[in-house]
Amino acid sequence: MTRSLILAALLLPAVAVAQSAPTPTLTPDQLAAARVGLNTLTEPMLRGTLGFLASDELEGRETAMRGQKIAARFVASEFERLGLVPMGDSTAAGRSYLQSYPVEQLKLGATQSLVVTGARGAKRTFAFRQDFYTYPRGAVETGAAGVSAPVVFVGYGITDPAFGYDDYAGLDVRGKIVLMLGGEPQQQNAASKFNGDKPTKWMRFTNKVTLARENGAVGVLIVNDLNGGGTFAQQVAGQSDNIEAGSMRLVTGGPTAPVTGVPYALIDSDVAAALLDGSGKTITGLRDGIDRSLKLASIPLKSQATLVQSLDRQQLTAENVTGLLPGSDPALKDEVMVISAHLDHIGMTPEAYRLQAAGKPIPTEMINNGADDDGSGSTALLALARAYTSNPVRPRRSILFLNVTGEEKGLLGSSYFSDHPTIPVAQTVADLNVDMIGRNDEAHESAKDSNYVYIIGSDFLSTQLHQLNEAAATVLRREVPGAQAFNLDYRYNNLTDPEQFYFRSDHYNFAKKNIPIIFYFNGVHADYHRPGDEVEKIDFRQMLARTKLVYLTGWFVANADHRPVVDKSDARPGS
Repeated sequence: MTRSLILAALLLPAVAVAQSAPTPTLTPDQLAAARVGLNTLTEPMLRGTLGFLASDELEGRETAMRGQKIAARFVASEFERLGLVPMGDSTAAGRSYLQSYPVEQLKLGATQSLVVTGARGAKRTFAFRQDFYTYPRGAVETGAAGVSAPVVFVGYGITDPAFGYDDYAGLDVRGKIVLMLGGEPQQQNAASKFNGDKPTKWMRFTNKVTLARENGAVGVLIVNDLNGGGTFAQQVAGQSDNIEAGSMRLVTGGPTAPVTGVPYALIDSDVAAALLDGSGKTITGLRDGIDRSLKLASIPLKSQATLVQSLDRQQLTAENVTGLLPGSDPALKDEVMVISAHLDHIGMTPEAYRLQAAGKPIPTEMINNGADDDGSGSTALLALARAYTSNPVRPRRSILFLNVTGEEKGLLGSSYFSDHPTIPVAQTVADLNVDMIGRNDEAHESAKDSNYVYIIGSDFLSTQLHQLNEAAATVLRREVPGAQAFNLDYRYNNLTDPEQFYFRSDHYNFAKKNIPIIFYFNGVHADYHRPGDEVEKIDFRQMLARTKLVYLTGWFVANADHRPVVDKSDARPGS
């Protein structure tokens, strides 16, 4: 079927895609109205907004910090200028565009201790940053006595039925501290049976810690200097800012509870040698044996470890920004489509905050401006608000433009919004989430192919939403010069993909409420979460095409006779 025939089909009466619901369509008049808004989206519009959001003056837009608050006020003022209805906090002066929520910033405290008691009773105390380290995110408060328990070696700490591999098979680790290798079996052999052509999710140590907790372990020690990541000293130097920087959690009201969970630490081979005392084994020998045979080597050890962690806390306030475009159809305007993006980024280096406190200038290389992540999505959100409000015919359903914060801290803002919605969950028909659409990842750069966007989750809950997005892409290729080869890439549209992108952006908090979602994404690149993520590297031509795709999909959803039917149940909990 040619593109012109496909477009014509979109304007004909719907055909069934699920037994209970037809495929929504656009009428010719609606398409004409959509074209007006579509044409208001331009590269200069995007450049101007992103130039401000990703400027040094906003200090990397870290959640609850000054730059994020300036950015939130800017977005709120734009929503007000466009005539959107504020849907945030109720104040004495009326409804606000800002939805404030409380957070607690957590930083590693002064007490970080690891003591190993060997098989013959000798104790060794290891030094934080020299022999072991951890991160604020995932760290817990153990109390002064810490967590002390016998140690069990659990290989790579992996259970993976797809490979018939289970390090915990026949092993009881309840109440124990587990020692494991970082990475995965045969990691150095890219053609191995286990590793295949790309790493599995077990390259992420957080997945290993979660599995250990599920098996009843009370602590986790990960040997992290044997899997090609550099010497331990190099790792600590490279991760210094992450070790020192804070994490955040939502405050749910009342006195803040202790940060509980399973403490973990990344350790070097010297610590592992102390833990293996009396076993007759070496950590490299155990690793090599597993890699050769893919046979398990999990064994109880004769050592005991004591891990102590403390955290420093600070109470702060962050803000989401909300603005509603009321629908034009009396029968449908109470139904709401959400367009979301996260306004925050990761801020500045710890040294930059020290310079700021001392009143000294901050070098630009210490500021993570996050032009792509997610300045591009927030810029697109504002551009979409301008485009929809400029249409001579308003969308039939209402549209909520939701600029959340706290995404980089664990999807905090969208989690708070989903639990404290300013529109009823039952009236929310879909969420179109835009997170990183301004650049191209290494795979597409190598192929010299920038005409793409990754689509994640579009068919996890609703077949119709997926098909609407496909239909919008067809219109984009027809209506937008240079978009004829635009490709919807579903590479990461997989719940078991090692990168786990489906669980890593704000749409996921809507999916957990059984609301159909689409995550628009360009993939990660060399400047991801680095100071090099600057406006100068943005591909505005492709950012514009991706923004126009979101606009057209949103127009389909907002004007369809029926909301996207939920006919699947794949929005399962993730890590």
